[in-house]
Amino acid sequence: MTTTLSKLDVLLTNRPKDPYGNRLLGTKNQDGSIKLILEPADGSMRRMVGSVYWHPERGVVLKKLEKEADKQRNIKAWSILACLVEVVDWVVYKTDLATYRIDRATLKQHALQLKHSNGYDRKVHVPIRYWQIGMQSETDARRVQLLGYEWWEELRQEFDKPYMKALQQHLKVRAQEATVFPLSAERFRALQLCPFTLTRVVIFGEEPWTDGSADGLAWSAAHARGMMPTALSSILAETSSSTRGGIPFNHNPDLSHWARQGVLLLNRTLTAETAVDHRDYGWDRFVDAVLDRLVYGAQRRSMVYMLWGERIQRRFGAGIDPGNNLILTAPSPADDPEGFFGCNHFLKCNQFLHQSGLKPIQW
Repeated sequence: MTTTLSKLDVLLTNRPKDPYGNRLLGTKNQDGSIKLILEPADGSMRRMVGSVYWHPERGVVLKKLEKEADKQRNIKAWSILACLVEVVDWVVYKTDLATYRIDRATLKQHALQLKHSNGYDRKVHVPIRYWQIGMQSETDARRVQLLGYEWWEELRQEFDKPYMKALQQHLKVRAQEATVFPLSAERFRALQLCPFTLTRVVIFGEEPWTDGSADGLAWSAAHARGMMPTALSSILAETSSSTRGGIPFNHNPDLSHWARQGVLLLNRTLTAETAVDHRDYGWDRFVDAVLDRLVYGAQRRSMVYMLWGERIQRRFGAGIDPGNNLILTAPSPADDPEGFFGCNHFLKCNQFLHQSGLKPIQW
């Protein structure tokens, strides 16, 4: 223990106090681990930092029992004392819902230093999307896999509501009688690929393609065989015209690279089939919950909303605050491709993001 935890021993022995008078105390537990406690200089209550122990495969591990409420919810991150980053090889936090693990290399790569000082109380914050997450509940684990952690946390209560249970039952019945698009594993892919805290652009669509090309992202057609949908071709042509100076556009029908940059490609109805309309199944309530989190949630921020076509504009336009956001409207590329072409939405979007201090989208 003495040799494997030498960095910690040096920290506790050679630097009993930081420049502000805070003390980091270490006491050995019966199992050989070291319990770390932060004693603030102002005499306020001591804070439990966690227990450090040696693991034969993982190395030096910091473990702590946490509360879900103690997360940095506005950025969906866990924090760790900065002075321990070079000491521990792994950090393990356990709550009543999940176990969160992260190794030192990943921690250092994604750490956000939000409190600037040289004291022991200085923390770094690491977004939870970079942690390895083991949910206690199999149901929660399944939903996290489908929605991604951040949207699962925002929307998990929706899945326990009667409308969502009825919707899931409708889909189960329909799947036994016909082909429902997209695949069930891709149903929430728009949320999965575009984490809540990274979302800065929303492009609405009507419903998934029913020709087999739907992939869970509005307007995208990753599973297209042969010709892509005409509407998608019009969208890509517009990106070329407005952001690339007319250089031939990217013919890739998979728009997942947009989603990973923070573009939420959200259909108003997340499932469809050839002969049956799914609009009355309850998807409107779920999509309203998504929009509510973006517009009125704790992390309100300026965003770009693209509303194409009168139906989408009537459905979502009134629910978006124009004061903090850029709302762009145009004819639908599906119903009126000529009217859509020349709208310059992609250029205007990037100009707004740049003015807001955000990184433009690589369309």
